[in-house]
Amino acid sequence: MTPLTARPRHEPLTLMAADGRAHRRVRLGTGVLLPALRNPVVLAHIVGTLDRAAEGRVILGVGLRRR
Repeated sequence: MTPLTARPRHEPLTLMAADGRAHRRVRLGTGVLLPALRNPVVLAHIVGTLDRAAEGRVILGVGLRRR
C-alpha cells in the first residue's frame, strides 16, 4: 500500500486559479470547502485572488460542521 505522502499533493484553490486562466468559458467551483480547516484571513485572501484571476467565475460551496 502506498502512503498518502508518496505522490505530490497540490493546493486545490491554486489549481483552480490555473484552470481559470487556461479555460475562459467554464465556471470554477468547489463541492464543499471546510473553512474551519483553514485560517479565515488567508482563505479569504486566496478565494478573493482566485475570483479575480478567474474574472468572477468562482462558485464557492462552503460546509459547516454542527456539534
